[in-house]
Amino acid sequence: MFARRGNSSLDSKWWFTGYTISTIPDGSSNTIFFAEKMMVCDRQSRGNLLFHGGWDPSRAPMFNGYAVGVKFQTGANPSNCNMDLAHGFTAGGIGVAFGDGSVRNISAGVDATTWARLVDPADGQPVSNY
Repeated sequence: MFARRGNSSLDSKWWFTGYTISTIPDGSSNTIFFAEKMMVCDRQSRGNLLFHGGWDPSRAPMFNGYAVGVKFQTGANPSNCNMDLAHGFTAGGIGVAFGDGSVRNISAGVDATTWARLVDPADGQPVSNY
């Protein structure tokens, strides 16, 4: 579910941390589990495959959440989307699901640091305004 930081996305043994709901260091109510994402980005001729194997991580249904200064893309459509990011389908923000089962809209105005803290299950940083 959550990748280990600082390791190769091409090496499947580093893809998962092994956290369970009860062992997420930041807690399930402080961690985004799922976010909206386009199925296919025509510009990059890539698509997400729900049950994709480890032979091509670029087609797995995941997004980069740990990159410094990067957050989600709003107003995404197949001709302008970046497959490495989560995609909000409106200019107002993105729909996300937290580990505690709550569903919220994260505003497009949220800063990249706050977004990174919300998708990182073990950064140890509190997040209050988003």
